[in-house]
Amino acid sequence: MKNVLLLTAGNESSIEIFKSSFALTNVCVYGAHYDPTNAMQYYMSDVIATKNPFEVSSQEFFIDLRNIVDDNKIDFILLTNCKMIKYFYDNYDAIPFEVRHRTILPAKQNLKYVLFKEQLYDLMPNDSPIVARSSHQIKELPGPFVFKKPNYGTSGEGAGLITKTKALDLLKANLPRDLILCESLPGKEYTVDVLCNADGNDLIDFNIRKRVRIRDGIANVIENVDDPSLRDQVKQILERVISKVELPYVWFCQLKQNVDGSLKLLEINYRISGSFCSTKYRKDYIELFLNYLCNDIKPKTTNRKSKSTRVYRHFNALSKKKRTLLVDLDGTLLTQERGGRYKNARPILENVVAINNQYDEGNEIIVYTARGMVFYENDVSKVYENLYEMTKRQLDNFGIKYDRLVMGKLSGVIVDEDSLTIESLEELEEI
Repeated sequence: MKNVLLLTAGNESSIEIFKSSFALTNVCVYGAHYDPTNAMQYYMSDVIATKNPFEVSSQEFFIDLRNIVDDNKIDFILLTNCKMIKYFYDNYDAIPFEVRHRTILPAKQNLKYVLFKEQLYDLMPNDSPIVARSSHQIKELPGPFVFKKPNYGTSGEGAGLITKTKALDLLKANLPRDLILCESLPGKEYTVDVLCNADGNDLIDFNIRKRVRIRDGIANVIENVDDPSLRDQVKQILERVISKVELPYVWFCQLKQNVDGSLKLLEINYRISGSFCSTKYRKDYIELFLNYLCNDIKPKTTNRKSKSTRVYRHFNALSKKKRTLLVDLDGTLLTQERGGRYKNARPILENVVAINNQYDEGNEIIVYTARGMVFYENDVSKVYENLYEMTKRQLDNFGIKYDRLVMGKLSGVIVDEDSLTIESLEELEEI
């Protein structure tokens, strides 16, 4: 029997580890947290209290952790969140041997590529998005948008599309050192769960998940993917990663398609992802990892049969009101063209970004347009027949995110108690 300590317990990742360990007879999983009262609400058993690493010195915290390891005969320590991984990185030299050799963590020189995106992009420029560090480079980026993201950060915090004009303004105002500006990739985004050997230099297995719907930067609707050509692309990237960055056991990365269908590496992350739960519909990577960790035997990665490839993460039930936004097209998302010359319309970039952000937050976007209603004398069937496909192509080509396109809106000014402008979308949180 091996004893595993989760640091910290109480988040989604640790819940998934507990769930996967229930069926194992060779593993006993403990949880530790500096706020055990809050963390215990997720579990049937007690949670070990640690000192708060962010309120005491690193020496005091690690001495306390060493005593917990000794008292509970802990064999392995798993860090379940990025904040704790960053803490270990920042205080690497202060970690006692008794704690360090039990903690499942890459070497410090490899850990920096997990924590800092710019370090990763510099290491693997051919597999990463193009980073813009000057006005000239921003202007040379393809497309009308630039993607801003934190150099260090988790769950998409601080990331999002901005226009090239705003990117140039940021650069002129002395771009914060913790922010990266890079090309905006228009294609599908994937998370890849990876299982490696103990040294992190041999790829054992991986699973691809398409990120379908995102809330607060986290994909809460996921689809498992079995496309052989996509697997070949992903495998080649993973092999290039582990040839440069040794990441033992379990980790995950995020990839996004460029306009030509090629995959680019957005980030690698070492913690066990909470969304590993989606993998359990065919294979339980956490169970495989724990068995591998405790038995030191290369695991078998047999597939499970699944009725559905789409998975809804359990936190989807958390209270957050989903809103339906009816968004006008011409004059709001696209320029208003006179005389029905809709093909000449171009995106109003700031408004497109605002609506795309609302879509990513999980709100339903219905593009509702009066296009052609005057010309076809309110005959909705003729509007659909003549304008629907062209309008849909425009939305897709301009990168506008939406759930439904509805033609046949009556032309006129809407007066009611619910109407909002694009500029007042931030008021949604208060409504």
